[in-house]
Amino acid sequence: MNRQTKLALFIAPFLVVGGYIASDQYVSHQDKKGQLYNLTLQDECQLFSGDCILKSGDLLINITDEKGTTRVNT
Repeated sequence: MNRQTKLALFIAPFLVVGGYIASDQYVSHQDKKGQLYNLTLQDECQLFSGDCILKSGDLLINITDEKGTTRVNT
């Protein structure tokens, strides 16, 4: 095995780990962190006796409470 091959095999794992870290930093920098949505009631909210539907654009959130268990469905 010549000198260049040994050097390449030694450096390759460091380049892989460095590339993984760099790509993670690049992708996480592009995320929209802290994005807030204004939710409005679609109808009357009767959480303990029925459904409570919240709406924001195309997003619908259904909140119900059954015997002390609160469920949220999107």
